[in-house]
Amino acid sequence: MYCADIGRIPDELSTKMLEKYVAEQKALVDKTAELKKSEIQADKEKNDVDEFISRLTKYYDAPCPYS
Repeated sequence: MYCADIGRIPDELSTKMLEKYVAEQKALVDKTAELKKSEIQADKEKNDVDEFISRLTKYYDAPCPYS
């Protein structure tokens, strides 16, 4: 690897930098997948709550069968 300002970067250093970069990218991909999964779960829970509220609203004014 070559940098115009400092010349050639030693192979050992460039290898360490590359390994760190690859590990960081993998961690970010994993975190993104985890966040997407959490988002899907949150959307499902929101939809479940919305459906429950919709049903409550629908039956709130319904006559009581026991009166």
